[in-house]
Amino acid sequence: VTGRAVADVDEFLRMVRHLASPSTLVICMQGSGGKAQWEKHGETPGFKNIGIEEAVLPLSRIKRYFLLFEKIS
Repeated sequence: VTGRAVADVDEFLRMVRHLASPSTLVICMQGSGGKAQWEKHGETPGFKNIGIEEAVLPLSRIKRYFLLFEKIS
């Protein structure tokens, strides 16, 4: 399950909770504040933050962060 510009991280995770199983990877794309968001959302109810991936968009060369979550059963 992926989300970009849908809602803040907490709200997005609440929105997709019913779609996710413990084997589902939920990815939230974040801008320059992505690392701070990752640290803040390590304890989101019902989800475990399992990491962050940093990427540079190919055409704009803008840095983005992908926050990775899995549902806690």
